[in-house]
Amino acid sequence: NTIRGKVRGRTRRSRFSTTGLGKFNLNANDSRTITADAGGVAISVAYGKAGSGNSTSVAVGAAIAINEIEQGFVEASVADSTIVTVGATEISASSTTTIDALALAGAAAVGVSSKGGTTFSGAGAYTSNDIDVDLTAAVTGSSVTATGVAVKTTNNATIDAETYGVSIAAGVSTGRGAGAALSVGVSL
Repeated sequence: NTIRGKVRGRTRRSRFSTTGLGKFNLNANDSRTITADAGGVAISVAYGKAGSGNSTSVAVGAAIAINEIEQGFVEASVADSTIVTVGATEISASSTTTIDALALAGAAAVGVSSKGGTTFSGAGAYTSNDIDVDLTAAVTGSSVTATGVAVKTTNNATIDAETYGVSIAAGVSTGRGAGAALSVGVSL
């Protein structure tokens, strides 16, 4: 999942004035969100009769979640303008972008044999998450008269990612036969 975009709050070549306790606020906020859940499950069962000599069971489960909020640009700016307020003036750019990702993979393999058998089970889960947002708050070439002036940026971007890989294998052999089992679980 990929999200790209820009958020702008700008005033150019303008004149603003307030009366009383009036304030001037120019705010730009980016609040894009990605919620992604990925899952993969595999189950395999093999059974061999006596004298058959072979029994094989393989199971592989995988899950991948790749999420990006990129090329983000948040701008709050005043240029070539005049602002006269009795109250405060605030120019702010903020980001509250969020990525919430879950990748879950599971695999189970069971092999039963009297004279042979192989069981393999593998599961893998992977997540990659990236937030790239540039913030700009500025007053340029302007005149501001106010009881207070605040020009600020705030980045509250969050990533919550969980990955789980679970694998179970069982190999059973009765009598004089051979049995084997291998299980691998990976989470990145």
